[in-house]
Amino acid sequence: IRYVQRAKNRLAVEHYIRMLQAALFYGFSATAIFLLVSRLFVFPYYLRTSIIVGSSVFIGTYLYAFWKRPSSGEAVQKLDAYFVDNLLVSALSFLEGKSLLAKGLIDKAETNSESAFLLFKKRDKKYFKPKWIIGFVLAFAALLSLYVFPAATQLEAKDLEQEKEIVKELKKEVSKLEKKELSK
Repeated sequence: IRYVQRAKNRLAVEHYIRMLQAALFYGFSATAIFLLVSRLFVFPYYLRTSIIVGSSVFIGTYLYAFWKRPSSGEAVQKLDAYFVDNLLVSALSFLEGKSLLAKGLIDKAETNSESAFLLFKKRDKKYFKPKWIIGFVLAFAALLSLYVFPAATQLEAKDLEQEKEIVKELKKEVSKLEKKELSK
């Protein structure tokens, strides 16, 4: 019975590793899609915005993974598969029972729990999802090619960004000069 929490922690690690792959795929895909759309329109600060969108999707996916993490019930069901005759589920259902049958079930579950947990640890774990990894690599390659080879609209957007920064700097200088003129 004491191994249920340890099984839950192991299932959570597996879940988070798998969802990290999904989050990387979704985040890089969203960034690549945004860069692809920015090729069609003149969109100032497209690179910064695409990074923000991709990061938001990544964080959102990982928060979803946290929300859908394995529960104690899942851990009990998975660990119980390595017990004989659903002994763990039976023992947990009689946990508050004071009868001799309940105590016997709990004692038997506790004695078999270590061997069941060892079998649980040896099970086939699914840490890596090839589809997510291949998707991530393809999304990263697309993102890299979209970034390295900008379109004419993206170059025009960068020119607009530079113009806006120059105007901002000029406004600052003008305001400084006005303050100097007023102080004289």
